[in-house]
Amino acid sequence: MFKKFQPSTDIAGQTPVKSSVQRGIRANVLSQWKIEPETLEAIWPKKDGLVHVKCREHVSLYTLHGEPIIFQHFDGPLYPTLRLLHKYPYILPMVKVDRGAIRFLLGGAHMMCPGLTSAGGYLPPANAALPAETPVAIFAEGKTHAVGIGITKLGTEEMKSVNKGVAVEVNSYLGDDLWAKRGVYQHALGTSMAASFRYDDFTPVTSRRKRKTKPHAQKPTLLTLVQTASEELRKDDWIASCQRLLQTRLDSLLPSHRPERILCLGLGSPSTSANSRAQLAFLLSICESTGIEHAKVALYDPVFSDEDAALFERLGLQLLADKQDGKHPLAEPTMLWMPHCDLDLYEKTLAANWSQDQLGYMTLIANRLSNYAESISHTKLATLAPCLLRITSVLESAALPPCPAAPSAFNTIAIQWVPRRWFPETPRQEANGDVAVVVSHGDGSNVLA
Repeated sequence: MFKKFQPSTDIAGQTPVKSSVQRGIRANVLSQWKIEPETLEAIWPKKDGLVHVKCREHVSLYTLHGEPIIFQHFDGPLYPTLRLLHKYPYILPMVKVDRGAIRFLLGGAHMMCPGLTSAGGYLPPANAALPAETPVAIFAEGKTHAVGIGITKLGTEEMKSVNKGVAVEVNSYLGDDLWAKRGVYQHALGTSMAASFRYDDFTPVTSRRKRKTKPHAQKPTLLTLVQTASEELRKDDWIASCQRLLQTRLDSLLPSHRPERILCLGLGSPSTSANSRAQLAFLLSICESTGIEHAKVALYDPVFSDEDAALFERLGLQLLADKQDGKHPLAEPTMLWMPHCDLDLYEKTLAANWSQDQLGYMTLIANRLSNYAESISHTKLATLAPCLLRITSVLESAALPPCPAAPSAFNTIAIQWVPRRWFPETPRQEANGDVAVVVSHGDGSNVLA
């Protein structure tokens, strides 16, 4: 889409976006990306207007202070720019290509099925399969940041079974003209760029013939990187502030209901993500402050690599082999650490623990669930996540303070719990599309409400 793209000749014009159109774009971003309203506000404050830059071949760029943050082809899905995706890597679902596909990706080629299904590639498991026409972040084997952005042309399960043909159509990639000609937009659009979008740590690839032989610095181990992340989090008293919030919650519990275990879902891969390393360091700090042994901490994420598994084993953490389709019923008081998970996983976790005892056992540290009720219509949320919708009206929470060391790793995260006085109800989808509710009275009887 942006190969051989010249702003001086390929930009047809620019116009400020009307407020009503901006509201529509904002709503589409919230529904299409895995992003919370607070995060979107940090990226694009409501008081700041977008500029619509009309380009050739029906491509639209939306810029903020001269910096492209969103692009679109015709009336298709909205894509974040690659620079924005690097800052917020979780806002699109992830696929990964093997090393052999990297040079083709950096040349602008579409990604074929074998590059994603090979040992070095990654596709989501069956319980998190992506349909065709889903925007995705394209990662590459051995690389930390996304290398491209594209849209699936087949469902991920179909990619595995067919294993030939184009799997992902690439729309933007590292080094294309949207990336490389960044300075030209400032001149072409006549505005200055936002200082917050700086990627000086990315070095252009040069010919091997011109490279000088330099001694290779020893790469730090993954454990060292996690320890470094832990040290960064302890600056500015941030970890101590979070521990005090958590302790206040734990002090309100009866001794018999204090968490004895931790279940961690959706952590991401510490070997490829700095945010995941920070979130793992936070998890270890919880163990330290609560006295929960590492052997009583269980983790699962389909993106965990062999290097991640080796790290967890070294730390004494338990790696789960998930065969529960994301459903994890609690049999004892448990703390759940679920940073920036999908709405579907939050709903499955609540549905699997929809009883007074199990919800009472749960101390959830995760995205602030009430944000979903504020950003998604009641009718839509009743269909997608009836348990989550029902619980947001009674959920109590304490938001974690902003983290200076890793702001995007902990934004919108809160400690949340259900008051013991609340008797849960069991939402049920009726044939006519309405949501019925079964009220549990504690004596084994249920009443349809």
